[in-house]
This record gives sequence, C-alpha cells and structure tokens, in this order.
Amino acid sequence: MNDYVFTSNTVDRELARLQMIEAALDPSTINALEQTGIQTGWRCLEIGPGAGSIMRWMGSRVGPQGKVVGVDKSIRYLEDFVEPQYELVEGDVSQLELTQTFDLIHCRYVLIHNRDTENILKTLKSLLAPGGFIVIEEPDFTSAKFLNETANACIQRVNSAICCMFSNLELNAGYGLTLPTRVEAQGFSVNHASSTLHFAPGDSPIARMMGESTRVLREEYIATGEADETDIEGYIDQAYDSDHWSVYYSTVSVIAS
Repeated sequence: MNDYVFTSNTVDRELARLQMIEAALDPSTINALEQTGIQTGWRCLEIGPGAGSIMRWMGSRVGPQGKVVGVDKSIRYLEDFVEPQYELVEGDVSQLELTQTFDLIHCRYVLIHNRDTENILKTLKSLLAPGGFIVIEEPDFTSAKFLNETANACIQRVNSAICCMFSNLELNAGYGLTLPTRVEAQGFSVNHASSTLHFAPGDSPIARMMGESTRVLREEYIATGEADETDIEGYIDQAYDSDHWSVYYSTVSVIAS
C-alpha cells in the first residue's frame, strides 16, 4: 500500500517538478549506476522513471542489444520512449509481476512512499539476475530538522511539517537511514552505501525542487499543525534566494548485489 503525496498535482506542474528532481539528483544517480559497470547488452529495470531521464541514460548505455523496462503508476511522461530497447509497464511496484530478470535495477525515492517496502524489496531481489546489481536511493528528511539549527524559524517549522506529514501517513520521513539494513534483510549483499547531505544555496537545483514541492504540498503541511501559510511562503522565498543556504535533507544511496 502506498500514499503518493503528489498524486493530486496537475500534469504540467508535476512534469516540471519531476524535471527539477532530475536536475538536482541525476549527476549523483549516474555516478552510482556507473559503479555497477553497466555496459552494452545489459537488461535494466527502472522503478518509478518519472520523466524518464535515467531510463534514457540507461538506454544509451545498453544500446539496441540491451533492454530497459520502466515501471510506473503513470507513464504519461514517457510517450517518446519508442526505441526497441525500451519497454513501459504501467502499474504499482507493490504488485509488480515480471518473468524476466535484470542485470541492473534502479529505484529513486520510491520506497519512502510505500508502507510494505519489505515485500517490494523481496520482489526486486527475485528479479535480479545472478551477478546483477541494484541501486536504491532514498531520502532522510529528518536530517534537515536536526542539522539546521540556525535556520530561520519558518524553515524549521516546514521541516517539522514534512516529517509530520509522513508520520501521519504511517510512513518514515527518515527512511533512507534504514535502507542498508532493510536491503540486507532481504538477502542482498551491500557493496557500497553513502549519504549525501543536500546543503545548498537558494535557487540551486535542490532548493528549487524543494521549493516547488512545498508549493504543491502547502495544504498537507499546514494540516499537520507544524507550519502555517506564512511559514510556507517564507520557505519558498528562501528556496529561491541565492543568499540563503540551507540543509534541505539527505539522500542515502545503496549499491547491492
């Protein structure tokens, strides 16, 4: 079961938000994927491709001899993936049914939106070919609240609202911190784990992405009682102010086999 908090976003606005995520996170994602040795002919699975940038990058690496399967609840942003190495599956990762196995599986910011992540990881383990790799990236939003002690009060209150929203949905705002042990518990062998702290100025890719997410989720944040309209506007303003630096959150990345 999942509660994807951006379901109600408009189509155009959600595409813009997904492209902001790509701009902010793709360089570190590609670095992790390259560590697996991805090469021509590999079979790849991308869970939650969003606007498709990583799926496209995988396709360029595996070539026509390879395969890239993208699974998402909505594939509306992936209509131009018509080359023979791409395959799209519209559906929920928690109910994924595929018969083939893959040399490389990747998912980014997917598990944090699902309650039954153990079964999802178990499914992904069954889809990993012998000698294959899985790369998983998940956020830890609690790091913003813990590390940003000198931030303006409105920033802190919105950080608290983010964590409270996840808690109210019976989800874990600090899921990334649990990722290595959860992966190991499903029989994977963790080859590498790292955490990237998103400490950045306003108007940077990560800041703009967080500003837009806050704009979309303003009502959800206010409903927690941790932040009000003034806090939301202050957070968004500072997300686009290049003179303001902030610890937005952190991302934990795991490479396993």
